[in-house]
Amino acid sequence: MDGPTAPLSILAYDDDDDGMNADMYYGHPESYSMTPRHHSPIAMEVDNDEKQPNPNHSPAPLSKDKVPYFITEPPSYPIHSNQVLSLPGPSSLPSISVPSLLQLPPPAPLRSLAGFNRFHGHPLISNKTRWIIQNTNGINQFDVVNAVDVPWIINPEYHLLNIISHGQLVVSDQTQLRLHLWRAQYPNVPQWFLGVRCLSRGLDWRVFVSTQDLVPHPHPPIHRPAYLHARHSGLVVSNQVFVMYESWVRDRLLRPYACHFLTMGSIVWRIALYYGPPSLFSAALAGPSTNAYMHHHIDHMGTHFDNKVTDDDIALLLGVTNQGSLWPPLDIWHRCQRWKGEWSHDSEGWFQDRIGKIQSGEGTLILNRAGWNWTIRQHTAVKFDDPNVDGSMAQVKHLCNQIDQLYPPAESYTALV
Repeated sequence: MDGPTAPLSILAYDDDDDGMNADMYYGHPESYSMTPRHHSPIAMEVDNDEKQPNPNHSPAPLSKDKVPYFITEPPSYPIHSNQVLSLPGPSSLPSISVPSLLQLPPPAPLRSLAGFNRFHGHPLISNKTRWIIQNTNGINQFDVVNAVDVPWIINPEYHLLNIISHGQLVVSDQTQLRLHLWRAQYPNVPQWFLGVRCLSRGLDWRVFVSTQDLVPHPHPPIHRPAYLHARHSGLVVSNQVFVMYESWVRDRLLRPYACHFLTMGSIVWRIALYYGPPSLFSAALAGPSTNAYMHHHIDHMGTHFDNKVTDDDIALLLGVTNQGSLWPPLDIWHRCQRWKGEWSHDSEGWFQDRIGKIQSGEGTLILNRAGWNWTIRQHTAVKFDDPNVDGSMAQVKHLCNQIDQLYPPAESYTALV
C-alpha cells in the first residue's frame, strides 16, 4: 500500500545502538530533503489586538488571567528541525549559566493571544493568488477541509490560545508556498497566527526565540530531570511489542519538550497528535517548553533556541525495533508520491488502517528499510529533483523562487515580529 512522505528529519541508527537495525534511518533531515527558508528577525512588534504590524508600538504584556494554566507547564515533545540550520551569529548559545538565563518562560510580550479565529470572511482574490493556485497542480489542498477530525485542532479555544509571535521562523519550502498564498488571501491576519493553520494540517512550523528575550533568574539552578539523560533501550519484537510501543510513546509524549513533534509536521505530527494529550497542540504553538528554558534541553540557531528532540525520541515514535519499524523512515516518507506537504484525507485513511492493525496485534506491520521501499511508492531520484514533476520538492522550491521574482514580498515570511 502506498503511504505518504514528509518534509521531516531523517534519523540515523546503527546496529551498535541498542540493537537498532543498521539500515533504518530516522531523525535529522538530510540536505536533499528541503531547504528551510529563514531570514534575520525584524525589529517590529505586533499588538495582540491589532491586525497590522506597527513598528512604533510596543504591546502591553498579557494579563495573567489570560494565560491558560497549561502554558506554565506545557507538555513537551522532542523534535528535530527539518534541516541543519545556520544564521549569522555564534555557532552556539552564548556562554551563560543555566540558572542565570534559562529558567523563566518567555515573557508575555513574546506571545500573542489568538482571541478568535482570524481567518474569517472570503479570501482576497488577486493576480498573485490566481497565479499560485493555477501553477500548483500537484499541491491542491490549500482550502480542503482538515483531514484529521480532532476537536482541539479543528475548533481550538482561541480565547485561551497563546501563540509565540516573536522570533525566527524556520519552515520548509512546502510550508513557505502556502504562506505565500495565505498571506495574499488574508493580508490582515498576523503572520504568527498562520501557525494555527499549519499545525492543524501537518505542516512544519518552528519558531526559534532569542536568548536576549529571556529574563534572568537569580534563584539556584533547577536540576535537569533524569529522563533528559536517559536513553531508550529500544523495542524488541515479541508478542507484547505493540502494547509496549503504545505505552512508551504515550509516556514520552507527556514530556514538556514533546510538543516539538507537532511543529515537525508530517508523519511524526500525526503520530504525536494521535497518542499525545489534548494540550499538546496549544503547547506547540506557545514556544519553548520548560525543558528548554529551565533545563537547557535545546536546539539552537545562532543566538536563538527552541525545543529539542533527539534521534532516540524520533526512533521511539516511529516504533523502531531490532527488526525494523512500525512506521516508515522519514527520508522514505518524504519521497512518497502522495505527500504534498500537508496531511491529506488519503494519508489519514492509510494511517487509521495501520493504527487498527497495531491495536489488533497484526504481526506483519514491522518492516525493514527494504520493506518500506517496496511498500511506499516514492519518487525516483531523477523525478524528485525535477521541477516539472507535480508535488516534488524541486517543483515546490521552483515555485517559491518564481513567486519571489514575480511578486517580491514586502515582508519576511519567516521572521515573526
